[in-house]
Amino acid sequence: MGVFAVVNIDIAGSRKLKDRKVLQEDLRAYIQKLNLELKDILLTPMRITLGDEWQVVLKEPNKSYYIINRFQSHLRKKI
Repeated sequence: MGVFAVVNIDIAGSRKLKDRKVLQEDLRAYIQKLNLELKDILLTPMRITLGDEWQVVLKEPNKSYYIINRFQSHLRKKI
């Protein structure tokens, strides 16, 4: 048995965003891209659990902050 990391990410206050549906579609596309790009460190593909909430399960816990930074950088350009 190994040690894995689970990262749950949520966009706080997203219901107040004017273009929420556009953001959700962009997020889906970005997650699909990262699933391909990062498949070697993912235990399972990233998936959206709710409209603006998603989960990442990593084989390598030390990659958690890398994942968080990737999403923060991407979302800063969108919000």
